Amino acid sequence: MSWTTLARIQHGLIARRQFAAAKVGRTSVDHMVRSGRLELTDCRGVYRVAGAPFTPESASWLAVLCAGAPLSYLSAAVVWEQEAPDDGYVHITTLQRRKVAWPRGVRVHRVGLAESAVTERHGLSVTTRLETTLDCMAWLPLSQARRFADRAVQQGWVAPDDVTRRLVSQSGRWGNGQLRRLLPQLGDGAAAGQGGEARDGGRSTDRRRWRSAPRAAARARA
Repeated sequence: MSWTTLARIQHGLIARRQFAAAKVGRTSVDHMVRSGRLELTDCRGVYRVAGAPFTPESASWLAVLCAGAPLSYLSAAVVWEQEAPDDGYVHITTLQRRKVAWPRGVRVHRVGLAESAVTERHGLSVTTRLETTLDCMAWLPLSQARRFADRAVQQGWVAPDDVTRRLVSQSGRWGNGQLRRLLPQLGDGAAAGQGGEARDGGRSTDRRRWRSAPRAAARARA
């Protein structure tokens, strides 16, 4: 794949390491920066193609390319077309402790993720639908988390066993207290969720276009 095609997929952004994989040398990249064909971004080693628009999608790509880590929490919920509030941040999850000049507006969650908790959607590295659902249930204010959990059960995104599994396997994880409070509610809502769309563990075959703008996400129906 050419670097121009890759940058188009990534909403106008490309990392220096991706140039290397496309067999474009450092000298050529530096020349494109000097000539104005590429622009520097807030993240060292990530470039924007000149003229590429600034969009919610490009903000997500910038954060993921900068961190080498997946989109998560509320930002991942937008990618999965789940209804979740927009807090104005791009959320990513990584355990790395190295000092990084994160792009403005990025919120980093320091958590180790199992390989099975990460997938790709529209080419973008993102936590799976189940992982995203559990994260949002643990992160949102309780009143919002209750509404989100109701919808999650009805749509088949999560089951009580999924919550129990996280509480056992990640006993010290932040947000577990709120998940324990929500667990009885999930059992009550399970019957209402029968007949909802099946959970796919992050391997959805839904081909609908990813809509990342907050207002579009609020209208989206998974």
